[in-house]
Amino acid sequence: MGPIGNDTRWDVFYEFADYLEKAFPRVHAHMARTRVMTHALVYEWRGKEEEHKPLLLLGHQDVVPVLRETRGMWTHEPYGGEYDGERIWGRGAMDDKSGVIGALAAMELLLEAGFAPSRTVILALGCDEETGGKVGAYHIGQWLEAKYGKDSMALIVDEGGGMAEVRGQMFALPAVAEKGYLDVELRVETPGGHSSVPPPHTGIGYAALAIAELERHPHTPHLDPQNPLLSFIGCAAKYAALPPDVTRTIKRVTDALARDRVDKKALKKLEGWWAEYAGTAMITTTQAADIIRGGAKVNALPEVVTAYINHRIALSSSVAELQARLARVLRPVAKEYALDFDAFGDVALADKTAGKLSLAPAWNSTLDPGPVSPYTVDAPAWRILAGTTKSVYASRGQKRGSADVHMAPYLTTGNTDTKRYWNLTRNIYRFAYLVFEGTFNNAHTVDEYIEANMFVEQVRWFANFIVNVDESREI
Repeated sequence: MGPIGNDTRWDVFYEFADYLEKAFPRVHAHMARTRVMTHALVYEWRGKEEEHKPLLLLGHQDVVPVLRETRGMWTHEPYGGEYDGERIWGRGAMDDKSGVIGALAAMELLLEAGFAPSRTVILALGCDEETGGKVGAYHIGQWLEAKYGKDSMALIVDEGGGMAEVRGQMFALPAVAEKGYLDVELRVETPGGHSSVPPPHTGIGYAALAIAELERHPHTPHLDPQNPLLSFIGCAAKYAALPPDVTRTIKRVTDALARDRVDKKALKKLEGWWAEYAGTAMITTTQAADIIRGGAKVNALPEVVTAYINHRIALSSSVAELQARLARVLRPVAKEYALDFDAFGDVALADKTAGKLSLAPAWNSTLDPGPVSPYTVDAPAWRILAGTTKSVYASRGQKRGSADVHMAPYLTTGNTDTKRYWNLTRNIYRFAYLVFEGTFNNAHTVDEYIEANMFVEQVRWFANFIVNVDESREI
């Protein structure tokens, strides 16, 4: 999107802000609302005792678009927010209007009940999370750091993980870390000309050869000993009916780690089981060639061809390691086809060049994997998160699911706005009190929805969490 003020697509956020003001009058009467970069909103509920670090809740107002070609596939109007007596339907119902409206509704109810926090509560609502948070969250993070300072927040909660049944047992799975990120522009430049006298390979052909070479060399899955998923597997082995062989293997791994050793054989076996059970996305760097552009006419050779490859970087890797690997895989291709090769600024010239193959970061997307937040029982922030979740689950209205819920750390395969707030606290948890069904309630696709009863429970969770954090003196 173009700059705010020039691109009219931003203007819908004015309407949404007006709606929030009408829907939550107490929030807007008692809290300071600051517009950051016009459309990102920061609500500050000032506490009575300034010595306590604030609680920071995050959400985002924007949603992914509904493609024109898919509108007829929706059961309900995509932007209607229709309630059929059981479910609320529409784009953003899960991602992330439930988080935005849920947090505001909880605050409105607490104000109605006369609650006055002792510590400040901040709600920060980005406006472009789905495109990386480069306008909203980025500038909110700078604004909060300038006002409150580094490491100034008690803890941060954003969307990300949720709740899910694993072999009959309900687990709450906050993501305590997030993978790194890099979009790479693969660019091929070749001489143009008439397509009636083509060379052996056009620019599109060279790009295809390079992409095919990358796909022939997928990243190897690796379950690192420090990966929080090991704690989840250990928890699931204790409380859910995992296969006996997996239970024995995770015990070997954790017993070895307790002695500051690594049982590589057991870890490799567990890695294989995880890949079969849940796929490899959480334990490896992923790559996906998603966009390719080149050529203007069918009778003209393309001078420039670009492809864009998305990478989600494993916790145990880095941007630098990924870039080095890409250069290593594609250097032989450039040499075989006599192409100059520019890999992130490292240039190798061919003796008799047929063109140029270059790799560069795209769209300012470089991000190393995030820091891992505390997730053991001796961590106060984790205890509050776990205690609130267990309490709300135990007192839920509809007694569906297992009798109790267990907390375990997890990862997100994608990134949220939290990447813009790493300077503010070590205690960052990506968690929504929502039970994710197999399709993630169709988030980002046709017929997105949320169970109405589940949304009520989410509001209840927000209210309890705000109160519990407010009463704690450990964080």
